[in-house]
Amino acid sequence: MYVAIEGLSILLYILAMYPFKQSSIESSIKYYSLGALSSGILLFSISLMYGITGAFDFFNIKTYFLFSFRGDQLILYLMVLSFIFSFLFKLSAFPGHMWAPDVYEGTWLPTTVFFMTVVKVSLYFFFIRFLVYFFYFVPIVYQDVLIISALGSLVIGCFGSLYQHGLKRLFAYGSISQVGFSLIGLLCNSLSGIISSLIFFTIYIIVSMGVFTILLNSESFYSGKNL
Repeated sequence: MYVAIEGLSILLYILAMYPFKQSSIESSIKYYSLGALSSGILLFSISLMYGITGAFDFFNIKTYFLFSFRGDQLILYLMVLSFIFSFLFKLSAFPGHMWAPDVYEGTWLPTTVFFMTVVKVSLYFFFIRFLVYFFYFVPIVYQDVLIISALGSLVIGCFGSLYQHGLKRLFAYGSISQVGFSLIGLLCNSLSGIISSLIFFTIYIIVSMGVFTILLNSESFYSGKNL
């Protein structure tokens, strides 16, 4: 899991450099600098999980947490918080949202589309699967974190978008707010809430792809203007 996520991240750092202009290279460096912090936190949570369970297999880890865990609850909470924060950064949700506007603004428009659709939906679906599979039995921990993240994403995304003058930064803040809306469904700690969150996020991705398709066609039509 860790190798797959970080392998994807490395490719995204390189992709953000294209077309190798000053703005795109700057965006890639910002993305890499903050992404290294997120990767370290994710690795820290995995090391805590292995230290508690002594296993890397998903099934054995879940079985241990359900039936055999008698350890320190503080370590368990720290592991859950570290894991959730690392994924909140990758999803550009509060408090890991600070990279999205600058990175999206400096990257090439098709790259921005790829970041906001394909990458985000794959990471979000995996985040839900991992959250439900391992931490469904400790909703008190992740619910508190997701409440803060959802409210912070809504406030920053909605109000931050009011002061933007560029399309990419506008869509970046809109993406932050939409992630906040989708996180609300996970707070219910129920199957209906998870399904609602997935449906909302899927609709958001489809609409975003439609909007960006119009922008790409407009950019090709007005060949002298770069968005």
